[in-house]
Amino acid sequence: MKVAITIREHYLDYINSSNEVIDTYKEKISIIAAQRDELYNFIDEHKQQLLTDYNIDLSKYKSEWEEKKYSNSNLYKIVDKIFKSDDKSSSRIVLLQLNKYLMMLKKEDEYNKLIKIAAKRFDVNGKQFKAYIKKYYTQVHKITLEGFGYRFSNKLGILLISFWKNPIDDKKHPVDFYASKCAKEKLIEQGLKPYSPTEAKKYAEMGIPYDGVEYRKYRDDAYFYDMRIYDSFKKDFISKPAFKKIEYISYKYKGLTYKEIADKYVNSMEDIYNLDVSLKNKISIMNIKYPNNYIKFIRTTNGEKFRRNKYREDNSQD
Repeated sequence: MKVAITIREHYLDYINSSNEVIDTYKEKISIIAAQRDELYNFIDEHKQQLLTDYNIDLSKYKSEWEEKKYSNSNLYKIVDKIFKSDDKSSSRIVLLQLNKYLMMLKKEDEYNKLIKIAAKRFDVNGKQFKAYIKKYYTQVHKITLEGFGYRFSNKLGILLISFWKNPIDDKKHPVDFYASKCAKEKLIEQGLKPYSPTEAKKYAEMGIPYDGVEYRKYRDDAYFYDMRIYDSFKKDFISKPAFKKIEYISYKYKGLTYKEIADKYVNSMEDIYNLDVSLKNKISIMNIKYPNNYIKFIRTTNGEKFRRNKYREDNSQD
């Protein structure tokens, strides 16, 4: 069994990887600096053309020109505006190089800021880190429970909750994983072998009767909530995201049913957002306290599931 990564493990990785992150940014800065200096030398040889043709006097911009540092001056807007309007001047190539030079300064400044942020990781203790993670996922849960899709960075995909109509054909009904797990455990207790498609195939190839017992149970409710990630472009995802939901409920709520949690701790949707439980548990509690909220999660006019495992970003939030 693969154990979920704990918050503590995430925290240690967050701290230990800071030096690696800083080294990566420094390497990027060294590459940018070399390109920046090359552009600087070219522009320095032709700066009179900039003054003559565009009235750009670089000596007036001490930070950008003398110190080679980014600043929030109007030089960037001036160069960009002229570059977009002038497509015939013989000095356009010099203007182009100046534009690149300024972009290099801006990018270098961004990496320097990222280095400072990475260095501050050492100031974050475990308790603070856990609070940050909780605050982040509380916001993710809030967005999805309001009916929107949440788009994760790094092309991980869009987390979306949907409310689907169960197909008429029983064979197409979603598997009830909890009921199936209980049925499987019961078979094992009885000394029977739970059915395995892989084992069944091997037995068939060898011409040996297979005694595996089917244990899967299917949901027979008319509608069901579905939570999954769409539009993932991660390289290690072949056909669909390797997305596994980890169920969590705080010790505070241990032993309580969803209805008891709803009655005792929930007076608004905001209370549900802030519950210290996993998203799936929040959906169950919301369904008890606010049963009409299902309309937020209907994705098609007839309520039937998408034919393709695809969700457009038209209804997503960053």
